[in-house]
Amino acid sequence: MQYKRLTADEITADFLSSFERYQEVKKCWRKIQDEWTLQPIAFTENWDAEELRKISLSLKQTAVSGAVFAAFPEGSSHPAAFAAVEGKPIGSHGQYLVLHELYTDAGYRSQGLGTELFQLACSYARERGVEKLYISAHSSEESQRFYRRQGCTDAEEIDPHLYELEPCDCHLEIRTDSYGVSGTDKKF
Repeated sequence: MQYKRLTADEITADFLSSFERYQEVKKCWRKIQDEWTLQPIAFTENWDAEELRKISLSLKQTAVSGAVFAAFPEGSSHPAAFAAVEGKPIGSHGQYLVLHELYTDAGYRSQGLGTELFQLACSYARERGVEKLYISAHSSEESQRFYRRQGCTDAEEIDPHLYELEPCDCHLEIRTDSYGVSGTDKKF
């Protein structure tokens, strides 16, 4: 697998045309009386061609002022996973960069791609001098398991704009000075 930071020029409207977002959700986390509880909320998440195009164009825009990372199978120009970090800090004292996207194609899940991309996102934020990464993450049991395994905790400060966009998301954070710090840190 090849990991790469992409420029805006490398991201076209059909960048994600073969990306398979498919996920069957059975349970989601909801905050009830200030406590997280797992609820039986079932639905299927899948992106159609128009949604894939819209996300591709959003990634192109993010690459201009932030960073977009992708994992490519050997010899392929289609990503198996991607992550995007906004370039403008948010928070009461600019302590956060937002992890805008992090998805792995259904055929490539459970291979560590998301973890590698998450580490790249944290490294990027750390290099920018930002204290924390902010994640407005899908509340599905699987998504939350992934982020909690990475060490994410409930965000100390909820961004009102992101909360309004996705009130059912779990708003998380992780300190960039402690995640993924090792001799294998990649610089982009």
